[in-house]
Amino acid sequence: MFKNFGKVFKFTLARRFDSKTYKTTTILLFLLFLSLPLLLFPLITKVTSDEKEDVLEGSNVEYVYVAGDGLVDPSTMDFSLLNMLGAEKYSDINYVSIADEESALKAAKDATAEGKKAVAVWIDYEAPMNISEVADAAGSATGVDVSALRAGSVNPGQIYIQIIVPDDSELSTKEVDRLSSFLESNSSVVSMILAKVNITMIMELAKTSSTEMYTAKGHATGTVLSDEIEDNAKAKSDGIMSGLGFAIPYITLMIMYFMVIMYGNQVAIDVVLEKENKLMDTMLVSVAPESMVLGKYLAAATAAIIQVVLWIAALIGGVFGGIELVQFVNKDVYKMIKAIVDVLMGQNLLNPVNIVLAIAVIALSFVLYCSLASVSGALVSKQEDLGSTNWIYAMVILASFLAVLMCGGMNASTTPAVLYYIPFTAVFTVPAGLLLGNLSILNGVIVIFIITLTSILIAVVAGRIYKMTSLYKGKAPKINEVAGMLFGKQK
Repeated sequence: MFKNFGKVFKFTLARRFDSKTYKTTTILLFLLFLSLPLLLFPLITKVTSDEKEDVLEGSNVEYVYVAGDGLVDPSTMDFSLLNMLGAEKYSDINYVSIADEESALKAAKDATAEGKKAVAVWIDYEAPMNISEVADAAGSATGVDVSALRAGSVNPGQIYIQIIVPDDSELSTKEVDRLSSFLESNSSVVSMILAKVNITMIMELAKTSSTEMYTAKGHATGTVLSDEIEDNAKAKSDGIMSGLGFAIPYITLMIMYFMVIMYGNQVAIDVVLEKENKLMDTMLVSVAPESMVLGKYLAAATAAIIQVVLWIAALIGGVFGGIELVQFVNKDVYKMIKAIVDVLMGQNLLNPVNIVLAIAVIALSFVLYCSLASVSGALVSKQEDLGSTNWIYAMVILASFLAVLMCGGMNASTTPAVLYYIPFTAVFTVPAGLLLGNLSILNGVIVIFIITLTSILIAVVAGRIYKMTSLYKGKAPKINEVAGMLFGKQK
């Protein structure tokens, strides 16, 4: 039945590898998938970290001369309390309180002339306002009922801080902006300073609290509830695992659909090629039709799998390389990523055996769908007729996806067991089941056997159709005509 299969396979595969389009596409996309993560990971980390790094770098301002309007007299207030907040690089600024704006600006200019990095700060204070009193006044003046506004609420007022930089200052805009961000982030402390709250009260308000949870038994022994969890790492990773349970089926769908649409038509073309160039009569004498079809579509599928595996390998290499480069940009982000990887490893998600089996299922499922594409090619005698038969593999993959979706199989935790063992739906359910531990290695091997057997059976059917239609001319035969050919009833 499979006479000279090896020769057909080697010839078709060699011809595919010799194609300039195949070589160029493989190399260019390999380099693209490898280089993009290497460039983007450090760049994105750098961009997202810039704002935080700016604050940590400090403002380089050495002297701040503070003044205020008539409602505030900063000269009686101690702004050096801001140095006690423990903010890195903001603990040694010299704050000088001055009565008026003109004097503060003159002091800043004089300090700048002496080579110091100084600014003047003007504080404009908006006093609190009782809304109910304003409403009563407005109601008396207009005769309008304002009872709805008389809630006794108070507008707490607002503090406006203006930083004035001397004209000949060496300070950059970014350095001054960092000081502005520091003051804004500590506006509550500035408010307390303006309210003349003493240092003791400020330190009391700055105290933090911590909360611990105990069971009744744990409280008696001093054992915190979190310490009683048998596998704390697993508990922390539940969210990640749940998300992957939804994500992996959709990822495999995208990979499979992309590969089938991209390569399925080429498989059909390879199968119909000899019919079109009139070589099939000679070839069918020395090569069994099943070998012809199986060799051609397996060669096309192998070339496609090698191409995609190289791209995925480049992408994985780029991702891990990009992660390693992140440590030179932001060590905190790098540590967080490494911690996530460790959690996944602890959950057996990155188990090498499960990964190999999951990849094997995806690859063999692609071969299975390519066997359907070979049926499309076997049914016609010219390439231009493929449009009338290519719907076969496209509809099967769509129907399989919809069946999995409607039966709850797109969530790995609720997948019905039967969907694992149907060869056309296995690609959407088995990879996630293996990676998340819902399927055993034995079950994975059984699924691989079922997919392989189904692919061979379809190849045999395609070979018989190929032989029976080798002399068939005209439009693509109907389903009942194909059935007649298979069972010897159609002439």
